[in-house]
Formats: sequence, structure tokens, C-alpha cells
Amino acid sequence: MNVLLGFVNATSGADSLFGTSVREPIFRQRIGYLPELTYYYKFLTAEELLRFYGRIFNIPKGERESRIDAVLKLVELEHARTRQIKTYSKGMQQRAGLAQAPINNPDLLILDESTSGLDPIGRMKVREIIQRLKNDGKTVFFSSHELGEVESVCDRRTLACSAASWATAAGCS
Repeated sequence: MNVLLGFVNATSGADSLFGTSVREPIFRQRIGYLPELTYYYKFLTAEELLRFYGRIFNIPKGERESRIDAVLKLVELEHARTRQIKTYSKGMQQRAGLAQAPINNPDLLILDESTSGLDPIGRMKVREIIQRLKNDGKTVFFSSHELGEVESVCDRRTLACSAASWATAAGCS
């Protein structure tokens, strides 16, 4: 994951996806990322957080606002869009993080332990979100130490690495 994200250089071989080196800045426009440990300024609302990420990706204002609406609907946080993140439950915070990953409409989503620390209902909601992203044609690469998570979500468009099995993103489209 760190090589694909450009955080670490490959020690050998090629590090490219979609025919582009992961070292090229343009490549980063084609991926969305949810780190295992997220940190958001707790005084921000979900809307403000997503506007911040939308600005990072230079998404025009009108389009940015419609994407914010779409991802908040995707993660079922429309009702809490103006509440500060510090008032969210752990599951809601995780879903807010999951909302920022597709804000740039990426081809590939990389999710690191996206269900970590969630209760069964929270895990189910995250799995449903991943399924919706898959249905929208997104490729999802995620890591999990829970083999049940991997088995319930994975297919050709959803690659996962877990403690027991690794899948590669080679040929991912």
C-alpha cells in the first residue's frame, strides 16, 4: 500500500498503476485513500472536512458541493453534515473518513483497516459502502486482519490484503 500511495519507493521492479508511475503527481488524482489511523480537526464539520479535501484536489466549487452531497449520502451522514466531528461516534467518524476518500471521484480506492474498531453494525455499514463503491465501478483495495471482512467483500474489483492472504493490484483497472 505504501508503494502504491507513493509513500515508499519500490526497492525493485516497477511501481505503476493505470500505466502511470505512482511517483507522478497526476497519478494521485486517480486514487482515494483512507488511512488506518485518521486524524481530523475535531472542530470541523463533515461538510468543512470534505470542502477542504475538495480544494486539495482543485475541484471547482459547484462540482465540489455536489460531490459533498453525494459522498455524505453514500456514507449516510447527510443528517450530521453540520455537526462537529468531535460529536460523532467512532463509526460516524470512520464513515466521515470514508467520505473523503472518493471526493475526487478516483478510479482506485485504498482503504487501510476501514472497519478497525467498529462494532458489528458499523462494520456492516462500511461493507455496504464498499459494495456501493464497487457498484459505481470503483476498484477498492483494502487491508483487514479480519478474514470474514475479506471474504464478505472481495471479488475481482475489490482486492484485499489480510494477515493470512495477500492479493496484488497488478492488472487492476
